[in-house]
Amino acid sequence: MYFFLGNLSFLDVLCTTSTIPNMLANFFSKHKVITFHGCVIQMFIFTAAMDAEFLLLTLMSIDRYLAICNPLRYKTIMSKKSCYFMAAVVWTFGFCSSTYHTSSTFRLSFCSSNKINHFFCEIPQLLALSCSDTSINELVLIALSLPTILSSTLLHISGSFGVI
Repeated sequence: MYFFLGNLSFLDVLCTTSTIPNMLANFFSKHKVITFHGCVIQMFIFTAAMDAEFLLLTLMSIDRYLAICNPLRYKTIMSKKSCYFMAAVVWTFGFCSSTYHTSSTFRLSFCSSNKINHFFCEIPQLLALSCSDTSINELVLIALSLPTILSSTLLHISGSFGVI
């Protein structure tokens, strides 16, 4: 449990440090801007951390289910090796998903207004600013988000009913 809590804490720190410094700088500055490279880095880190955090919370619920419902077998099921492997899968998925979303979003051309009325770069805001056809990006965003959400939800439900 503490291993996964440490991972969750680190992911939370990544989420906040990717957005808060720029927000504070814009709050105290007359020129409220974010550079192009700053936007790319911010979106990559934030998206990776949020994707990994969503899956890590599901993994933590399964861990707690096993600890409560199978206390005698818990140590053999959730060994250090399996915990490291599951955390590596979560982190890898988060960074791979973020790499795809960030690279596909910044391949678009932005020819109209380049001002975002927000303190951080998000995919929907950047898609709205693009003058390119964003329908493929929107479909891929939904296609990658739905399996993540559905699998996590199904694992939560099946774990709460003892199906796992």
